[in-house]
Amino acid sequence: MSTLVIPERRDAVTKMVSIPVSAKDDSGETVNTEFQAEMPASLSDAIAIEGEREVFRRYVNSKVIGLQANERRKLVGKEGKGRVRAKYMEELSL
Repeated sequence: MSTLVIPERRDAVTKMVSIPVSAKDDSGETVNTEFQAEMPASLSDAIAIEGEREVFRRYVNSKVIGLQANERRKLVGKEGKGRVRAKYMEELSL
């Protein structure tokens, strides 16, 4: 088992990534854009920046959303079209 070394917050490494976002305007048209955001470069950096409790809370929330999606697929009895891999995940090498 490997040991996670958490840097001091000031020493945490981040990367700039592009994040897409879309929303419907008042007329019902979909508006798309992309914005830049600074993200932790690793799990250690995320814990240094956000704190252990917050990182764990976000992990649990993400895991539950995935489990709910699996159960939803079982309920309707068909496979969905699936999700496209987010570009920002590739930018973070995940």
